[in-house]
Amino acid sequence: MNRTVGAMNLRHKGSHGRDHLTISAGVACGIPSRGHDPVKVLEKADQALYRAKRAGRDCVKQDSGACRLDEPAPAVQAAIKRILATGAQIRCQAPLVRHINDKPEIWSDMWQKQVTLGAVPYYMFVPRDTGPQHYFEVPLADAFHIFSEAYRGVSGLCRTVRGPSMSATPGKVLIDGITDIGGERVFALKFIQGREPEWVNRIFFARYDETATWLDDLRPAFGEKQFFFKPGLRLLKSVQSERFAQRQKEGAEEAALECA
Repeated sequence: MNRTVGAMNLRHKGSHGRDHLTISAGVACGIPSRGHDPVKVLEKADQALYRAKRAGRDCVKQDSGACRLDEPAPAVQAAIKRILATGAQIRCQAPLVRHINDKPEIWSDMWQKQVTLGAVPYYMFVPRDTGPQHYFEVPLADAFHIFSEAYRGVSGLCRTVRGPSMSATPGKVLIDGITDIGGERVFALKFIQGREPEWVNRIFFARYDETATWLDDLRPAFGEKQFFFKPGLRLLKSVQSERFAQRQKEGAEEAALECA
């Protein structure tokens, strides 16, 4: 919104600071729970707004307080116990979102609370692009460091968690490390799930890119022209397209027969 309004270059004759309209915003977050006061979130957002104005306007400021998970309400804890009593497992996963939970201590604290409640930490995942991604996205390199620091800060009971992972078109891909091989800095990646069974648990490497935020942003390491899964993925897409076209044709033929 800030960028869109700025690009419109709307005249603002009443302004004493700028001759065109800009947007200043304050952002705060809170996780609802029993006793949670939504007014406090509004107050934090208002304070952040005034920091944006003092910073020269035309910007967005985030409340400096971490959006931490409070102790679950008694009703929630009772519900979890009832679910676990049936023999079911509760596995927990969450997206990594900039300005919301991009601090290692938030994740380690959350995993520890999950284990205390009898749940199993499962995944930290990188969310897909669903709109205003430029504000919320976390570079893959930063995501790996956040996960690693949080992981080092918990006991073995919490280390069932995996991440950071991406549910991309070829499959679920884990960022397994950042290292140097043969003088080249690379991402070590691994398929947790794959479109083809033989891809699962296979390790592959991508050139290190500190700005990359998704699998599609990465390029093969060591001078390779393409990732190993690209030919198979193209074949799968071709087969799916043919099947889709065939279903459309059959549907059109059935509709024509009904009309006749």
